[in-house]
Amino acid sequence: MPFDNVILDFDGTIADSRRDIARAQLWAMAQVGAPPRREEELYPLIGLPLEETFRRLLPAALHGKIGDAAVDVLAGKNAGSATRPDFIIDEFPALESVVL
Repeated sequence: MPFDNVILDFDGTIADSRRDIARAQLWAMAQVGAPPRREEELYPLIGLPLEETFRRLLPAALHGKIGDAAVDVLAGKNAGSATRPDFIIDEFPALESVVL
């Protein structure tokens, strides 16, 4: 039986996007002067609403500082003078052996 449509769950299933998500969040935090963190520190927070993620990671004085401007830059809109981080999505190891 031929298929008319195929639906794939890409993010977190076919591709390991944790690094890119963490890099984007680290970039946004750097824009407001947050202390540096390691990418791996953010992995357990991926999937939470961004407001909650930033509330947990930022010092109280920086809460609410990451706003629409950073979100626009991350989405590729209205970059202005800010440089957006590079994104490299990695496939999971052995993906070829399970995808036909």
